[in-house]
Formats: sequence, structure tokens, C-alpha cells
Amino acid sequence: MTFVYSNPRVLRVCIKALLVFTSLLSVFSCRDQNTNYQGHAIPPTPIGEVFVSLPAAESIQRVRLADGAILQEIEVGMLPHNFLSSADGKSVYVVLIGSQAVAEVDVETGHVKRTMLTAAVPYKRSDGSLIQGHVDQDASSHTSCYDCHHGGASGIKPTVVGTRPQGISWNTTGDTLLLTNSKTSTIVEIDVQSGLIRKEVSLAPESIAHDPTSLSVSKDFVVATLRPSQPSFEDSVIRVMRSSDYALESETTVGSSANNVFISETINSAFISDFSSNTVIRIPLNGEPLSEIKVQSGPLGVRSVGDSKLLVANYYKNSVSVVNLTDSSRLDIPLQLNGKHYANPTHITLSSDEKFAYIVSTGTQGQVLELDLSSMKLTRVFEIGGLPFDIVMLKNTENSKFDLVRE
Repeated sequence: MTFVYSNPRVLRVCIKALLVFTSLLSVFSCRDQNTNYQGHAIPPTPIGEVFVSLPAAESIQRVRLADGAILQEIEVGMLPHNFLSSADGKSVYVVLIGSQAVAEVDVETGHVKRTMLTAAVPYKRSDGSLIQGHVDQDASSHTSCYDCHHGGASGIKPTVVGTRPQGISWNTTGDTLLLTNSKTSTIVEIDVQSGLIRKEVSLAPESIAHDPTSLSVSKDFVVATLRPSQPSFEDSVIRVMRSSDYALESETTVGSSANNVFISETINSAFISDFSSNTVIRIPLNGEPLSEIKVQSGPLGVRSVGDSKLLVANYYKNSVSVVNLTDSSRLDIPLQLNGKHYANPTHITLSSDEKFAYIVSTGTQGQVLELDLSSMKLTRVFEIGGLPFDIVMLKNTENSKFDLVRE
């Protein structure tokens, strides 16, 4: 049914009423979008972006924090796991555990600028026999095993190969990448300018803990974890070495699954999550005695907030522990919002102003969970790809013009 208004005055009144009604709808819509599950106003949200690694998909995803939109999915190689940002924020490095390499991703475009091997390509097997495929393909000319070893009809089996790099950090001068190779029990230095291995350091384990998993570097020290081959009930080792020459400073025996190492320069301490004993070990780098911080079941990712708080992702408890380092008190935050529960957190990153934490939930449908650090409550959930692992805040993207049509 159509009504025709012939009186101009009546028409103007109707149009004005329609505009007011539309305006009210907009106000109520905005109010709904900016309240959390308890009806309280949500603080302003950062408008930057993050990368999330998807080991099962051989890719990383770029997520915009303003609305949770997935802007890109970038193929990088087999089993992408841990991230590391460059000091200027222009590049992010991601460790390719299954491709014996690290990929450098350009933050502005999202393109893989290059890959770099974390160990030399072998031409002989451990029994001395020749790897003919490596000879035929001139394997040493490649900078990632993913060039040949990948899925699909054209991929060479096995798809996951190499020395299983895991931990990544900068050296003290910021011009060299340090990575651990688990299968060879080594730390390698990769010159960023050339992309070539400059030095290989054997960790020469004297115990059954021979698989280095994570490392972190301060001005004076390198701290690395070495685990027994999993699964195992044998002890792990936390090794503190001088950053100048890797000379051993101390070695601490902990539970069977020491995982993430995080050094806080402001606190001058290394924090190591021990997955098997539900503790975070604090090792002061000034020589003071270490201490243990009890958290919940299955701690993995560890991050400090300023010099007074520690955030810990509890994988099995489906929670995040907020530890007050001043008085050792602890707040445990269940990963739930609007009646929904989220499982298996792995890693945490912080917004540039440290007002929000972003947590990876690693179900078959993965999520990024936003934690408001002022109220200590979850405020938003972004759906991402399945089985994610690590997350990194991208620098200088607060005013990013990146859009969905950009290649």
C-alpha cells in the first residue's frame, strides 16, 4: 500500500519524524554494541591489528581489533608457531617448526619477504647414505624445506622435516636472530642482513633434557629451556648463559615440561612456565634465589604487565592467572563470556598501551579473547581459524588503512 502526501507541510513533518526515529535507532544500536555481557560500558578498544599463527593450516592470519575482521590469511610453511617483531615494527618473524626455517613477513603488505634456514640442509642420512632428492633438487639453494616438502600432489613426503626450530629471540644488538633447533640441541645465530647462519652453538646437554624449546635474551644473559623428548616424566632444565659467549651461568632442574621463557627487563627476571607442575619459575638475573609461583593447570604463555603483574595462560584449566608480583596474590579469570566457555589458552599479547590483553584459545574453532586489564574481565571474542598457537601485536597499525581487497 502506498500513501501520497500532497501537502508539503505534512510531508516535512513526516520526514523530520523519520529522521529522529532513525537517529534513535542508531543510538540504541551503538549502545548495544558497546556494552558487555553484564551491561556495563566497554572501554574504548584499540584499533590495531594482530597476527595469529595457525600450525595446522600452514599459515598465519591478520586480525583487525576494531571489529575482529580477518584481513588476510598468509601461507608461510609447515607448522608456524612462535612470533618475534622487529624493533621498528616493519617485520614479523614466524618460526616454521616443520620446515626448518623462519619466515619474515612484511607488516605493511602481509607478504612473506623471505625465508631463512635455521640449519644447513643435509645431503646424507645418519647412516651415511646419500639423500638423492636433495642432490637432484639442489636443496642447499632453497631457504625453506617447504619449497619441496609440503602437502598436495606436488609435495614431497614427509611434509614435516628438519631440525624442528622452536624458540626465537633477538641478540643484544638487535641485528641477529637467535633460534633453537630441538633435534640437534643447538642455538643458531642468523644474520638479518644476509639471512645466513653466522654461528651455531651446541648446548651439549649432560642430562636427558636435550630438546631446547624456548629462549629469551636480556642485555647480559640468554635463558633457554631444555626438555626431555615428550612425553616424559624426566626433569627439564633451565639454562642461564652469558649473552656474550654462551658460557654457563646456572642450570636449574624443574618439572618435565618447561615451556615458555619470558625475560622482563624492567623486573630483571626470567619467567618460565612449567606445564607439568602448574608453576611459573622466576629466576632473578641479579643472582638472587629463584622462586616458584603457583598458578593453575597447564601454564604456557607468560607475559608481564609493567613491573607488578604477570599474566599466565593456563591451558588445561581454561583460564588466565593474574599474579601480583608485589605480594604474590593471584586472580584466576575463567575464559567465559555470555555463557560461553573457551578452552586451551596458549599465548598472550598486549595492546601498545597495556590496557588490553589478547589471548589465543586453541579449539578446533579458534578464538582471540580480549581481556580488559582495568576490570579484569573478558569483553570481546573474535572467531579465527582452527587450532591457533601464538599471537603478536603489530606495531604502528593503530591507523592502518589495510582493507580486504588489498593483495
